[in-house]
Order: sequence, then structure tokens, then C-alpha cells
Amino acid sequence: EVKSIVVFEVVKNKLYYFIDWLGYTPADRTWEPTENLNNAKELVANFIIDIRISQVLVRILRLVELVVKRRE
Repeated sequence: EVKSIVVFEVVKNKLYYFIDWLGYTPADRTWEPTENLNNAKELVANFIIDIRISQVLVRILRLVELVVKRRE
């Protein structure tokens, strides 16, 4: 059972979540693709809503900066 989602990562255009498992230690966390989390759909949805908007915005701003620099 999923305790929480720690973070996400996109690898080769595929979304993965770093999962903290209920009853296990942090050393037992695993990267799981979305399709492996069918029993935790609500938790995934809540995580997506609560992703830490500031981190997403920082990533977007960094990408925009890169695009602008490349166009100069």
C-alpha cells in the first residue's frame, strides 16, 4: 500500500513516482510508473494537485530562460 508519493520524474516521456510504502523504511522506496499505481489513484490525484507549484514554476522558468538564451 502506498503511504505517500515523495517526488515525480519524467524519463523518456514517461511519468514515474517515487513511492514511500506503508510499513516500510525510506530505503525501500521505489520508482513506479503511473500504471503501477491503479490502487492509489486518489493519492496520485492529490499529489498532482499538491505537486508544489513553486517547483513546477521554477522548472518552467528555467526552461523559458534556456529557450530565450538559445534564440539570442
